[in-house]
Amino acid sequence: MSLDIQCQQLSDARWTELLPLIQQYEVVRLDDCGLTEMRCKDISSALQANPSLTELSLCTNELGDAGVHLVLQGLQSPTCKIQKLG
Repeated sequence: MSLDIQCQQLSDARWTELLPLIQQYEVVRLDDCGLTEMRCKDISSALQANPSLTELSLCTNELGDAGVHLVLQGLQSPTCKIQKLG
């Protein structure tokens, strides 16, 4: 199963709706969604909580250095099974 969201600015309410889905899907694409480092903590948690997640794309988002660091923390988790990162 894949979750593919592109070219959308995600409101706090919409992001809250998406979080449980991110933790269920095998492929998640959040390209050009206006994600910032604030959302990266949630993404890091999803990487740790969802061992089924094998592909993640965060292209064309301004994550910032701190955001990238948070995502890397999730990727380093022993439960993270990401095979493709974009």
